[in-house]
Amino acid sequence: MKDYVLSRALSPLIEVAERHGMDEDEMVRGLSFRHADIRRGYWHLPWNEFACYLNRLEEALGDDFIAEAIKAFHKDDSFAIFRRVGGLFCSPARYYWMVNNYFTPMMFPVLESKVEQLGPRRQRITTGVPEELDECLGYFRLSAEVLRVGPTVLGMKPARVAADCRPRGATFDVEFPPSLSLFARGRRMLDNALSSRRFMEEFVEQGESLEQSYSILQSTEEGFRRLVERSPEGIVIFDREEVVFANDAAADLLGWEQAADLLGHPLDSLREGAAEEEYDLYSAVEVDHPVPVSIRGRDGRPIALEASSIESVFMGREVWISQLRDVAFRNDVISRALEVDRLITMGTLAAGISHEISNPITYVQTNLEYIFEELQGVLSGEVNELDRETREEVLEALNVCREGTQRAAAVTRDLKSVGRDTSDAIELVDLRDAVEGALQWTRSDIIQRAQLVSDVKQVGLVATNLPRIQQIVLNLILNAIKAIEPGHRMDNEIRLSTYRRDDRAIIEVSDTGRGISAAQMERVFEPFYTTRPRGEGTGLGLFISKNILERLGGTLTLDSIEGEGTTARIAIPLEREDG
Repeated sequence: MKDYVLSRALSPLIEVAERHGMDEDEMVRGLSFRHADIRRGYWHLPWNEFACYLNRLEEALGDDFIAEAIKAFHKDDSFAIFRRVGGLFCSPARYYWMVNNYFTPMMFPVLESKVEQLGPRRQRITTGVPEELDECLGYFRLSAEVLRVGPTVLGMKPARVAADCRPRGATFDVEFPPSLSLFARGRRMLDNALSSRRFMEEFVEQGESLEQSYSILQSTEEGFRRLVERSPEGIVIFDREEVVFANDAAADLLGWEQAADLLGHPLDSLREGAAEEEYDLYSAVEVDHPVPVSIRGRDGRPIALEASSIESVFMGREVWISQLRDVAFRNDVISRALEVDRLITMGTLAAGISHEISNPITYVQTNLEYIFEELQGVLSGEVNELDRETREEVLEALNVCREGTQRAAAVTRDLKSVGRDTSDAIELVDLRDAVEGALQWTRSDIIQRAQLVSDVKQVGLVATNLPRIQQIVLNLILNAIKAIEPGHRMDNEIRLSTYRRDDRAIIEVSDTGRGISAAQMERVFEPFYTTRPRGEGTGLGLFISKNILERLGGTLTLDSIEGEGTTARIAIPLEREDG
């Protein structure tokens, strides 16, 4: 027979006794415990001793007993567990379900209880102790008040409770308060999930590690920036007939030992397949961006380069000046920048990760505490075996733990899909998956700054790389969040939408943030250029996103009005439908 309560239930009442200066020896006279014993954790306390202590406390405090006890329970860790676990559901019905089916049976297995549902927000709880145990009217009076104020620990209104309390039992008619709004539920869920002490200790440790990693990445990025800005590139100056100047970097690119060997070299000897090439060093002048060219190296083999050419005057004659870049080096730069940006994005997602993984961890923790309590007697030899009902409860708790770990594992797998290096593997993709995947990690950050409007619908399949597109959408959402000043959520909006335009699928990320000036718009796709204060952005996000999309056959464009907001638009060719 479970004629006991968990000692944890008495701990807040001991705090009341000590706060009022009651003599401990007198309060525990004839009982098998002292106050220090209760504080050591959970153990089986005979109901008769629990009732005796409660009756003595009520006798000493009189009419103040209920109010003092409730005040102590509010501050106690037992209610902290209610806040952590009950807060995950954020509805009174769920809260009372947890009380009736989990917390009360766990803390007070001695009670014989029955619950009748009288309506959507009403229930009747009938409870009592067996006839052979001591009476305790104070416990049932206190239970009525706990049922009434219980929802307040979750930020809800108190319940209405009509109680018929007797020395050995009571009947409670409970009318729940209304549920919280959807937004308040989400906010409360996050707040309560994060209150898990064990999770927070682990999360703080991980946060410190992420912060350290982020600092290293920022330092690496600064060094990488200086390397790119100061790295010498190949410069060749030529007229219509020959090379008149070259630097050592150009000589290295073309396979010559020194720049002097190129001076006077006929220009035609450098051309490789000029008739087939779209651009050569001359025609590169016609465009205002670098173009791919092929130049014959010293050993006669073609070398793929990128060139920017301008007309100028050198030593009194008309010449062309070409700046040459090694395409292999450029691709390496982009790959390195992609890795830096990917890792920095992972660090930025810490808050979204905490929101997604803390919920299952919290209820796994609570169920493990219950399993530990039930099994410690068997493992220590104090109890030979668990009865059938307890075994079923332990198995159910283990199943809940398994479901929680499976959910946490699913979050981890999703996180790996964001963080892994996938190269450029192409598959048929529904762009809704990319948008919803990015939203999974940023939704909590969005709703702190703005209202989220989602118009994401099926627009057809595209042949692309899902993790890469998801990374781009992540970058665009993070840019939108940072463009909105905190504190004005109801006045701002972040909108995500998908639609078709001709033969292309479009993803749009729009915000009502600070916008970008016309002068800044001319440079936003340059590497390392950022509109944010120094130290708050790497200037790699848009540069990398544009390069990724171009490799995948898509485009990235921005429309912005300073002071009104920005719209980023991803366009990817749709896969042709058969027949």
